[in-house]
Amino acid sequence: MKILLIGDFSSKHTILWFKSYSKFFETYGFSLQKPIIDSKNILYIEPKFHSEKLKYIFALNELKDIYEQIKPNIIHAHFIQNYG
Repeated sequence: MKILLIGDFSSKHTILWFKSYSKFFETYGFSLQKPIIDSKNILYIEPKFHSEKLKYIFALNELKDIYEQIKPNIIHAHFIQNYG
């Protein structure tokens, strides 16, 4: 089973979720914040805009591409009120 965890990977809390899922499932992360750990499965997209609202809107195409490549069974959007 594949899980795509979308969230702030500069947060230790999100990292704990990622590590827990990774023990049992093929887990990928997507973040617009620079991750505090190195993992080939955490996909960091550097925002093209500094505006809080615009950076999320313009990341949608990249997230869609990642979704189509990974084809996750579950998407966990973790504490992402800013992601829209």
